[in-house]
Amino acid sequence: MFGYVNEDALVVSESFSKKMCSYSIIDLCMDVKTTEAIKWIAPIGTRVKSKDPIMTVYKAVRLDEINRQLQEKLGGIFGEDKDFSEYTIENSLQVPNNIDEAYISDVLIQENKKPKINKGMKMPDLSFSHTSQKIISEYEAGKEEARKKEIYERYPEYIASDTLDPVSLADLSYKVVYKVRIRLIKRTNLMIGSKVTNRYGGKGVISKILPDNEMPIMVENGTGKKKVVEVVMNPKIINGVIKLT
Repeated sequence: MFGYVNEDALVVSESFSKKMCSYSIIDLCMDVKTTEAIKWIAPIGTRVKSKDPIMTVYKAVRLDEINRQLQEKLGGIFGEDKDFSEYTIENSLQVPNNIDEAYISDVLIQENKKPKINKGMKMPDLSFSHTSQKIISEYEAGKEEARKKEIYERYPEYIASDTLDPVSLADLSYKVVYKVRIRLIKRTNLMIGSKVTNRYGGKGVISKILPDNEMPIMVENGTGKKKVVEVVMNPKIINGVIKLT
């Protein structure tokens, strides 16, 4: 039988499937509004999967009470042991579906410093939202060190160096105080059904991935050195065994 699936079929070794991986960049965004404050952002280098929370905010259900206590500097719920449960609910940004593994590679937080306010409208009280600043400052302080340690060691430089750029906030509503963008990197090894091509235009579809010890052995001419074949194109299958053709 020629062609395991079709005439462009390829059988590859496990080591080759890992070596010939691809990378996907996934950018997520969450706006922090006047009724919200940042509680937590997952550190750079965190391994995540589908439905994992990567950012959490407090959403006020009694904003006037929160702002009143902030302005009066009473401490209370804003002491060292913060307890927002009486005044807020929590809301999270989650990793999208169908991501079995990804890593947080960059986070960019932009403040909407010059919001457009319609004429005659009163500027909203941002006391509660601005409590996010402590979380933001602490996060920014360790961000670059975390990138060097967690991202540059895990990915090729051309992937690791691809960071988020600031975007224009001109069109944001005045109700948005911060725009938080989080970048994920997802690595995907070759799998059955993947399409591959070489620099000369030869292409094929992965039909089977085998352990290295089950791949054919090739003997180099002249040296007699044995080498495991990484790719078999248009294989011939006899009794379940791959034969070079």
